[in-house]
Amino acid sequence: MIKIRAIARRRWSVLVAGLVLGMLAGIASSLMAPEKTNDVKYRVSQLIIANRMAQQQGNVEQDSLRVTRGSVAELALKKLGESDPDALAGSVAAVANTDTLSIEVSSTDKDPKVATARVQAYVDAFLEVINADLTGEQKRRMGDLEEQLLQAQAELDTFTKANPNVGIVPNENPLVEQNLISQRSELKNAVDSTKQQIQQERLNAKQTLPYSTLGPDAPRVVNSDLLPVPTGVPFRAGLLGIVGVALAAGLIMIIERLIPRIDTRDELIAAVELPVLAEVGYFPPRLLPRNADGTLHIEGGWAEPYRRIRSAIQFVQTESASLSGDGEVPRVFMITSASPGEGKSTTAAVTALAMAETGERTLVIGGDFRRPSIQNLLGVPQSPGIREHARLDVDRPTLDQIVHPTTHENLFVASSGKPGKEVVGLADAAKELIAEAVAEGATVIVDTSPIEVANDAIDLLPVVDHVILVVRSGRTVVKSLLHTVDQLNQHGVKIMGTALIGTPGLAKQQYYYEGYYSSEPPAGPDGQLFPEAPVGPVGPNAGGPSGSGASSAPPPFQPPSGAQAEPGLGSVPGTATTAPSGSAPLSRPAPPPMRPLKPQVNGGTGTVAVAAPESTDSP
Repeated sequence: MIKIRAIARRRWSVLVAGLVLGMLAGIASSLMAPEKTNDVKYRVSQLIIANRMAQQQGNVEQDSLRVTRGSVAELALKKLGESDPDALAGSVAAVANTDTLSIEVSSTDKDPKVATARVQAYVDAFLEVINADLTGEQKRRMGDLEEQLLQAQAELDTFTKANPNVGIVPNENPLVEQNLISQRSELKNAVDSTKQQIQQERLNAKQTLPYSTLGPDAPRVVNSDLLPVPTGVPFRAGLLGIVGVALAAGLIMIIERLIPRIDTRDELIAAVELPVLAEVGYFPPRLLPRNADGTLHIEGGWAEPYRRIRSAIQFVQTESASLSGDGEVPRVFMITSASPGEGKSTTAAVTALAMAETGERTLVIGGDFRRPSIQNLLGVPQSPGIREHARLDVDRPTLDQIVHPTTHENLFVASSGKPGKEVVGLADAAKELIAEAVAEGATVIVDTSPIEVANDAIDLLPVVDHVILVVRSGRTVVKSLLHTVDQLNQHGVKIMGTALIGTPGLAKQQYYYEGYYSSEPPAGPDGQLFPEAPVGPVGPNAGGPSGSGASSAPPPFQPPSGAQAEPGLGSVPGTATTAPSGSAPLSRPAPPPMRPLKPQVNGGTGTVAVAAPESTDSP
């Protein structure tokens, strides 16, 4: 579900474009659709059957092409009384069926009689042309029979005209009447016999001819619309809008398949097999907590993941000090990313705020020399910075002057200076500043350019103890991330882990837990947050509603002997608390004595001049 939400969040424009284009296509098709008419069309068809018993069987596939072409079409036009071949072009169709050895001739028209006449003309013309190989003997016999029929019919008609009353009005002479009736019967028998001979001859001819017909079928109504779709604008716009969204979704799937991105924690772990130090939900920039001057403010559920990064840094420092035994603590941590816009500068700024709020003196190095932004997030001037210090000029600012204090206690920033493409010498100046800060005992957070964009981060790796990779959910491409990890591994750098930024749906969960844990305890009966203790002694002999006695408040809490109170924000960093007797210390080892990184302009010595914070206590 998170994957789908992430894809929809970054590809919503493609879905909207598909919807809009689909709706526009629907509107256009509705406006361009022809008006529907109520004209009914009829289809008439007739089968031409190939004679399987004929000595010369026809090829139905080849002969079907002759139905509407050549001499057959010309003869059909004559039968229909048409002289222009284009007048009936496309009005008659012939389709062959090799399974049944038949040819279907069909025509469609508003008038069923016209369609029937058209089909009959083409069928008759086809049979006359194709069956032209009838033998001369068959023609002669048919002609003789037809002449006999005409002669017999003429004799019958002549006899009937001469004797119209035979068999109707009795004749005076019965013998004459009997002869007339017998003569008329013979003439009728001759006509009927000739007709039977003609029918038999035709039947014999059909059995020997290549093709014959079964006669026309009855006309039937046809629907000319291939797919009847309503032409209304709302219907077509909605339908094609849905089709457009479906096509856009298919395009998105192809793009996501070709260019996979990191969206979830599981995908990140599977891609690089590095620990995920923190996972930050998606927060719009306008909702980030800021001070009145626009600088970031660390508060709320949004800040908790960055505090986890701080805890991971402190754990690495404590563990390294314990393992080495010589007091060497890793103090330089680079925060970078594979590509621009993934949140590395914001991560560096808020992580530094989280470090400073614990009393750890923290210096942020603006190592993004091309597009710096860390100074805007922490509210310090952009220059003088590292670029100005790296100039070969006698008036260049000293290290003291490029380290700017912030409004947050224990947090200092050395900005990169004015942006530019020329970065020669800037890495050396940054290394010099980092070495001085480490010597002063500060933790250094280095914000750099993206690895895939510039080589600036690679130049600073020799003085970096650990690297934290920032990955933006829905933006970081898997291929770029893998290439970045390979580059860091080639330089032998310790990758501490990753920070996944902008996971969809996680922000609401983080704010839910923030509201859950920040809820106040229920108030007392009188509205007080902490109700007062009951007056009088407590116990069976206590006074009160059922007795009387003197009241006494409970004794204040006293820490156990040998323990000291935990230092607050005003305590001097580096002092360790004393654990109770017989227990191990609970705090991490105190770093060597350090001076606070508060720059003072005391003349260009080339070092960071510091002074102890002023005490508010009276001497």
